[in-house]
Amino acid sequence: MRNVVWFVLLFGVAVLAATSLGSNDGLATFYWHGWRLDVSLNLFLIALIGSCIVIVVAIQAISSLVGLPQRAREWRVSRRDRSAQASLRDALAQYFGGRYSRAQKSAQRALVIQADTPELAQDNEFTVLSHLLAAGSAHRLQDRAGRDEQLRRALDLSRRSA
Repeated sequence: MRNVVWFVLLFGVAVLAATSLGSNDGLATFYWHGWRLDVSLNLFLIALIGSCIVIVVAIQAISSLVGLPQRAREWRVSRRDRSAQASLRDALAQYFGGRYSRAQKSAQRALVIQADTPELAQDNEFTVLSHLLAAGSAHRLQDRAGRDEQLRRALDLSRRSA
């Protein structure tokens, strides 16, 4: 349907251009230091519209090139965020599957990915969940010191964010 609308619009512009430019006998005259240039009005209008299109495309291309480093940075942060989220989901799946050492490793990997990315370090909820999941896994593995350390970190983060 969208293509049909564009086709009808293009057809309307073509009909309008044919009727208005077909019988136009006007001239555009330019004077410059004793020189005179006579151009048909149709050619002048087409050149004017074409030059405007070229200028707009050039400005958009320059804008895209200038914004490329920012978009690349955002893409890298997004990729790291997806990786950290996948590690946390994997840790949760491993935990509920009864594979507690794998769950603890996945939760630690999620924490490392988040800590290595400054843009993601402000997400306290993610960090607390990772610490709680690692603490639960350590508890199931009878690692009391690791459990207490993870719980202490989760509690400190939750107090700071509240």
